[in-house]
This record gives sequence, structure tokens and C-alpha cells, in this order.
Amino acid sequence: GRLFLRLCCLPPPPVPVEPRDAYDDNPPVMGKDPLNWVRRMFGDRFEQAVRDRVMLDIGCGLGDQVLGAVQAGSRSAVGIEVTDLHVRVATARAVELGIQDRVRFTTDPVSTLGAGWADVVLSQNSFEHFADPPEILAQAYAALKPGGQFFITFGPSWWHPYGAHHFF
Repeated sequence: GRLFLRLCCLPPPPVPVEPRDAYDDNPPVMGKDPLNWVRRMFGDRFEQAVRDRVMLDIGCGLGDQVLGAVQAGSRSAVGIEVTDLHVRVATARAVELGIQDRVRFTTDPVSTLGAGWADVVLSQNSFEHFADPPEILAQAYAALKPGGQFFITFGPSWWHPYGAHHFF
């Protein structure tokens, strides 16, 4: 195994790579259909689940699914993201769309938001980024109301040369 790693894998960078600060001047444009990805994964079940309900997105990135859920009829939505820069971009997008009163983006841990308040939890390919996935999963389930729905996908972390992302 060590020989394979030495011959076939590059060493991690000495300093973790941070997102480009260029987002402040030129943020990526949100797609015309921000729910395209969840629609491909879950069909129309996701949109039906969020309609007139409260949604939580763990690892929301730039907030596309959060904003898309509100546009699709979600009462409100919260997006949690570890990167301040992504939270700022997502918040600015909400203001541009005029839905800032129905969305919240934060870097706060799931556990600080309380228990039993979300009707729907979404986590799209985020768990390979978490240091303690079982703990995040427990917090996500705690945030769900009884009978709530959890939509989750797992990214192929084995494609990343160092296993879990962000843990160099």
C-alpha cells in the first residue's frame, strides 16, 4: 500500500486550499434550474416534500438547492456551510432573488439550531467533507420533526486522492 501511495499519489498540499476570493467580485451564476440535481436524483419527490415546509440543507455550498426549494414553494429554508465565502455568496443570491426573508445561510453547527424543527433535510455529497459523519448524521436526524424526510447522497470519496476532502 505504501509503495502504491508513493508511486501513484501526489502528496497533499502543505496548506489547505481555500476557495477563491474572486467570488466577492465575480460570484458564479446560479443555474436556471437550481433543483436540477435533486430532481435527477430523487425525481419530483423532493419538490413535493419541501412544498409548504421547512427545509435544512447541510453542506449547502453556494445555496442553489436552498434557494431553489424556496422558489419551489418551501415555507423557509436554512443552508449550513463551513465556508464563510459561500455563505456570503448564497446570502447575496437570496437578496437578488428577493427571498432573503425566507432563507438563512450560516456556518453554525446543526446542533445549535435546535431539535425537531425541520420537515426536510437535504445533504448532497457533503459527508465526505465531515470529520465526524456519524455525529453530523445524528444532528441532522435530531433537527428533523417526527415523520420528516431526509434526502441524502454520498459523493465518491474514493476518487479523491487523500480520502476525505478538507482534512489534509
